[in-house]
Amino acid sequence: MGIVVSKLWGNNKFKSLTNNSKLLYLYLVTNTSISYVGVVANEPEDISKNLSLTLDQLRDSMTELVDSNYIYVVKAEGHIYWIVPSHFSTVGNSDSMIEKIKSDMKSLPEKVVQKLESIGISSDKKRKKFDKPTVEEIEMYAMTQGYLIEGKTFYDFYQNNPKSNEHLWYDGRGKLVMDWKAKLRKVWFKDDRKLKLVAGAPKGFEYFHLKEGSSLIFPDGWKEGKPFSKDFLLNKKLQKEFEKIK
Repeated sequence: MGIVVSKLWGNNKFKSLTNNSKLLYLYLVTNTSISYVGVVANEPEDISKNLSLTLDQLRDSMTELVDSNYIYVVKAEGHIYWIVPSHFSTVGNSDSMIEKIKSDMKSLPEKVVQKLESIGISSDKKRKKFDKPTVEEIEMYAMTQGYLIEGKTFYDFYQNNPKSNEHLWYDGRGKLVMDWKAKLRKVWFKDDRKLKLVAGAPKGFEYFHLKEGSSLIFPDGWKEGKPFSKDFLLNKKLQKEFEKIK
C-alpha cells in the first residue's frame, strides 16, 4: 500500500515542481501517519520544522501542490488536514479494508469527510461492483464447471438474507458477497453435486445430460459427435435435446 515514490521521478509534471514542493509531497505520501483515505493531520508548524522550511515557503509549496491537483487542504475544527487523493487508489478493496476506510471516515471532521466524498473518496468507491446473477446464469456457470446447482436455491439463499437488499448480497455469516462465482466454487460445489463426465464428448458438451424430474440422464457415450444411449427411448431423447442446443 502506498504510492511508489520511484515512479514519481519519471513523471514530467512532478519533475516540473519546485524542489520545496517535491519535498512537501514526498513528506506527505511517505508519512507514517497517513490514513487509508490519504489524510495527514500534521500541523504546518510541525511540517515546516521537519522539512527545515519557513512557514512562507511551506505555504508556497502547498499552493503549488493544490494548484497542480496533487493535494487538497482543509481547515476544520482548528486543525489542518492534508489530503493526498492518489494514496487512496493504492489501497485494496477487501472487506477488511473497506471497514478500515469506514473507520477512517468516522474519525474525521464532517468538513473533511465532505471534501473527501466530493473528490470520490469513500468506502463505496472502493466496493467492487456486484451484479446479481440470474438463475440461468448460476446454473450455466455451475454446469461449465462440472456441477449441478439449482439456481433458484442458490439465488434465494443469499437474496433472503435479512441484510441483503436489491443491490447487495450477504452470506450466512453476515459477510458481503463480492463474487458469486467464488461462492459457488468454495461453498456449493460438493461431490454429490458433481456431474458425470462422459468420454468422447465434443468441447462444450462434456457434461451434457437430460433432467427428468429429480433424475439426471447422461449418455452412455458419444459416436460421431453425437450422444447415444443403449436405451432406445433415452437415445432418442438425448439426440433430440442435443440437436436443439448444439
